[in-house]
Amino acid sequence: MFGVFGDGDVERGRAAVRQVLDHPELRRGNEVDSSYRVLEVKDREGRGEKEIVVERRDRVYLTGQNMREVEQVYRRPFLVTFDLSGNCILTVIPLGTEWVRVG
Repeated sequence: MFGVFGDGDVERGRAAVRQVLDHPELRRGNEVDSSYRVLEVKDREGRGEKEIVVERRDRVYLTGQNMREVEQVYRRPFLVTFDLSGNCILTVIPLGTEWVRVG
């Protein structure tokens, strides 16, 4: 799995997966439940390449004095390459440096 996100480099893939799953509220000690879905798929010039837009919905459980639940929505594009003969995903490369909040 890490090799897919790192274009064959497991350590780079591990870092990419951490970045995809990361949320600032986790670093503040709050709980976050996330769900992901593909919103859009666009063909690219190269065969076996597609640009996808993924939506991430986060349910953040704030703790402490301000205990409450907050929903946040983010989007981010990725470049996905796959093996045409086997329909297997070969690489997933995040485009842009971070998730963009849309709601």
